Amino acid sequence: EKSFKTVSTITTVPKKSSREIQLNYKPLGEPRPGKYGINFVAMTEDNRVEKFIPVNIIDKKELIRIELVTDKIDPRKDNILKVIVKNNYNIPLSGLTLNFISDYIQDTRIIDLKEKEIMEIPYTIKLDPKLESGTYPLQIEVKRKEESITQQFFDLNIGGYTELKELEDVTEGLLFKEVRLTKTNSGNTPVLEEFIKDFT
Repeated sequence: EKSFKTVSTITTVPKKSSREIQLNYKPLGEPRPGKYGINFVAMTEDNRVEKFIPVNIIDKKELIRIELVTDKIDPRKDNILKVIVKNNYNIPLSGLTLNFISDYIQDTRIIDLKEKEIMEIPYTIKLDPKLESGTYPLQIEVKRKEESITQQFFDLNIGGYTELKELEDVTEGLLFKEVRLTKTNSGNTPVLEEFIKDFT
């Protein structure tokens, strides 16, 4: 079964000389990733030379590797994530679309990668300060001409903070004293506190 389109060409090579011939081949359909071969045949009127040319079909998911470098994220301020995108092969990749997808982040970047290039992309995120502390998933999808190349998933670690404020309201009478305490936590993490009040 043929996996590649057959290409024929006619050229003249003078005596005692050499000539470089560019061989172009194109897969038929979408062959599965793996090792294939092309049988190259050069013929003259009285001679025939055959050569097997190995061809490696790359899984598109292996073209690019993505890494995410980040510390614990403080939702009260802008945070910079470092996204590292690596081209694993000697193949230029242009017009790549990076989609950042989560419940709290929706963004897109377009990049070009040279052969074997490693690109660091500083990515600034701004979150709701009230976002609760914890771990949240982030998906980074890479597309080329609307075709998905790879999808990778990461965890964003949202740090916790507390902002506890206390308001005391005192009402006094002839034989009584009433104290009302109101405590407000403006942070993103619950507070467990032992309450002790002395009355004199």
